[in-house]
Amino acid sequence: MVHNLDNDGLLSSIELHAFQKYAFNVQLKKGKFKGCQNVISQREDRDVEAVVQNLKFTMAGFATNFDIFICQDRLGISGK
Repeated sequence: MVHNLDNDGLLSSIELHAFQKYAFNVQLKKGKFKGCQNVISQREDRDVEAVVQNLKFTMAGFATNFDIFICQDRLGISGK
């Protein structure tokens, strides 16, 4: 992952903010990172440890987060 700056295999809020800004030129709103973690960890098909470790997203968590936003058409790139 390009935005995994500390190379720990996880994405922190800072790293996810950097990805969001780079990919979509949109900043995550304050508190959204924790909200995303809560939504993902509550999904029935995901174990909390599989998506969030040490308050950071795993690759599975990042992919699930991305999938949720694609399904909801909320990537922030449509110009709406």
